[in-house]
Amino acid sequence: MKIRNQTAIAVLALLLAGCGAGKNFIMPTKGSLQLGVTTLQQATAMLGDPVSKSSSTVAAIETGTATPAPSIFTPVKMPGTYDNLIYAYVDTVGQQLVGQFAGVRPARTLHIEFLNGKLIGYSANSSFDNDSTNFDDSKVAQLERGKTSQNDVTNLFGIPSGELMFPLISTPKGHVALYSYAEDNVTKRERATKFLAVYFDDGGIVRDFESTNATNPLPVPAPTATAIVPIVIPRGK
Repeated sequence: MKIRNQTAIAVLALLLAGCGAGKNFIMPTKGSLQLGVTTLQQATAMLGDPVSKSSSTVAAIETGTATPAPSIFTPVKMPGTYDNLIYAYVDTVGQQLVGQFAGVRPARTLHIEFLNGKLIGYSANSSFDNDSTNFDDSKVAQLERGKTSQNDVTNLFGIPSGELMFPLISTPKGHVALYSYAEDNVTKRERATKFLAVYFDDGGIVRDFESTNATNPLPVPAPTATAIVPIVIPRGK
């Protein structure tokens, strides 16, 4: 799984096309999701039922000709059962009408993956004010491979909104911190996204990172017979 909220965002698009807007949920608190420790049962007890759940089993590893070493951010397949949970909610009536962020449609998503019942990765995104995952990507230039520490990264960007471990990365050593933010503006009809993945070795030193920043046209949900279009009535003076 390339855990960058793409699947969760796709689920949101389907929800908007239909008659629902997902299911509201509370983002997990710092430290409540622990790589290699938190179980599938603990996560669902904490967060409730997801809007989407899938499971697949890898019976054996395919072997072939030698290939170049994959990027640290490239997931690898290991034998076992993979479970994916997606939590998603979009506020179809809470869209901001005025001000700097006029047209922003608040949404939050959480994508979690388990291998054999143990957490191997999660990624969260929220454009709600109270639990926003927004971060200052202009500071990416301050990262230095082999020098910047995990504490430095936290000071620059805040608490990460996601984490990955092997086999969602290509090495059993260290882990990846994720920073992810997506904002839909229905007035401008565009989606702004930014993403940062930082790999730390076992000593907590940055060894690699990658980042993206893009603005694209907002996907238009396919019309359905059950589609609901929210109508906002301005209040009188």
